[in-house]
Amino acid sequence: MGSKKLEGIDPQVTIRDVAKLAGVAPITVSRVVNNLPGVNLVTRERVNKAIAELNYVPNAMAKSLRSDRSQSEKVQCGCSPK
Repeated sequence: MGSKKLEGIDPQVTIRDVAKLAGVAPITVSRVVNNLPGVNLVTRERVNKAIAELNYVPNAMAKSLRSDRSQSEKVQCGCSPK
């Protein structure tokens, strides 16, 4: 069983790539992706266009590391090492 690559999505595209194409800072891309205020409509549209052109998909693992939240479960074992 191999992993199936999602068609048309380049996992190497980063928020920095989107920012560079849109001519904005990475924090602006983050605000657009997370639908936060503080980005004017023209800039928001430019960022969304860059996202579409690059087929950017936010990395869930990277986001969980930054926010210290993940959707994975933690398992604790009561075993002691020998």
